[in-house]
Amino acid sequence: MLSHVYQLFEYQGGLAKYCPSDGSSRKIVELTFKKRDNRVLKIWYEQIDDNAINVLDNLEWDSDKIQF
Repeated sequence: MLSHVYQLFEYQGGLAKYCPSDGSSRKIVELTFKKRDNRVLKIWYEQIDDNAINVLDNLEWDSDKIQF
């Protein structure tokens, strides 16, 4: 659940703009895929209905690196 008081990790920084400012919360799904030995892909989305999703952000990085 994403809300104004939720503390985001550095790699989740792009989600800050989706935090509700009215005290409510949003259900955001985070998926993680390992692409190759050292590549990681994260995708964040929210379900709109049974047939649609809204992709909010994504991030790909080399997991052998420390900074994003």
